Amino acid sequence: MPESARNLLQSVWEEVAPELTRLIGAMGFVRDRREDLLQDVYLAAWKNGPGDADAMQLRRWLFRVTVNRCNLEHRRTNRWQDIWRVLVSGWLRPASAGSNSVASHKDEEREYVHRALAKLKPQARSLLVLRYFMELDSTEIGTILGESDSTVRGQLREARKRLAWELKQVGWRYDE
Repeated sequence: MPESARNLLQSVWEEVAPELTRLIGAMGFVRDRREDLLQDVYLAAWKNGPGDADAMQLRRWLFRVTVNRCNLEHRRTNRWQDIWRVLVSGWLRPASAGSNSVASHKDEEREYVHRALAKLKPQARSLLVLRYFMELDSTEIGTILGESDSTVRGQLREARKRLAWELKQVGWRYDE
């Protein structure tokens, strides 16, 4: 790797590493595993990174590699069911005050969402994590994944529809 590419990687890495760590956490990995995955991404950038890229292209590439690396790790360990249980428990927190029936209802909702999310394809789950856990907009997600923001919006719409359909299939009913 040429010296200029190394310098660019180092400067971009210092800026983006905290965001990548947050992304890895949102994808369901514990602290120790986050560091390992972050190192894997850095080594991939060092060995195979886009040599002639500018800072923005390198940043996008790092996010894309991180998402792909997380999905690969989940496929290897087949851990999505456990991960979504943890993520959903944060997504639909039980009521801190109130009766046991309210907390029980929240636990039931959490279980329905967990089961529905577990049935989604990794691409749909990744989009939902980037949008709702990382709080990125469609333009930022598109930049990371190398897609147009309109494509991302369409894919998110389909992922939400699929999630709603899966929620119905696992028996969840919405009562206002």
